[in-house]
Amino acid sequence: MKEICFFTTFFFGICLINITAELYDIKWLVYCSKPCIMMSLFFFLIYNSSSTERHTQNLFIAGMVFALLGDIFLMIRASGLFLPGLAAFLVMQWIYTSVFLRQSVSLFKEKFMLWYYIPFIGYATLLVYLLFPALPDQILKTGVAVYAASIATMAYAALLRRHGVSTKSFQMVFTGAILFVLSDSLIAINRFLTPVPLVSIWVMGTYATAQYLIVTGIRKEKMA
Repeated sequence: MKEICFFTTFFFGICLINITAELYDIKWLVYCSKPCIMMSLFFFLIYNSSSTERHTQNLFIAGMVFALLGDIFLMIRASGLFLPGLAAFLVMQWIYTSVFLRQSVSLFKEKFMLWYYIPFIGYATLLVYLLFPALPDQILKTGVAVYAASIATMAYAALLRRHGVSTKSFQMVFTGAILFVLSDSLIAINRFLTPVPLVSIWVMGTYATAQYLIVTGIRKEKMA
């Protein structure tokens, strides 16, 4: 318990430093602090492995590595690195989705849950519809559409864990997935539609909390 409290304080301390650096445009501090967000979660999961099967845990760690790469690409803010950053997070989402599905009940056992996909894909479709007129080329339009469908599917896969893991694990991971959707939505709206006030606070706050909840929630997957 003390270990979790210490890590939580340490983790959100890093996040606070990063947000402050973003707000005051202290680039060297941004470059130092942002990679530490995923790196701290990476080492936390490795040294606090749970009952997760080794293959599944290794797969999840691979997803975290792609999240770290995405953070680095987007942190640099060079025009040529936006799509590589998008691609890195896309792979992360596919891996997270795969892990969530491994921990979920069979769709054939709960067919009604297929209907739950509609709100997720509906939201993604609406967001893409609003973004499309502002996207400059077909490549970016395709990338954003695929990305939106992917993150909606990841959130849906987190929902499917409901009866396959402990209640605590489900609540943490699903909340994290929803916050991830919110964070990426804010990025897209701010970049392509309209400036969002204090966007650094909202984006990093939701993103970091999302990753924290997903990673720590994965550790609690065993059914009570």
